[in-house]
Amino acid sequence: MQLVGKTREEVMALLGDPKASNDSIYNFPFWPAPKGSLVYRFDCRFYGWQFNVALDANSKVRAVERHWIH
Repeated sequence: MQLVGKTREEVMALLGDPKASNDSIYNFPFWPAPKGSLVYRFDCRFYGWQFNVALDANSKVRAVERHWIH
């Protein structure tokens, strides 16, 4: 799924609110995220993935970072 170019609202409609849809017992990012990013974290306490959806000044996705949680 291509997210770059989509608006914040479009991303949240596709993936849900990151505060409610993260599959993690932790309520904070494992890796630093750019200010204003949507952070999706999926882990099982030992490993997983974190996706930082970085937005530009117009609230459009400019980049998606994928980080391994270990």
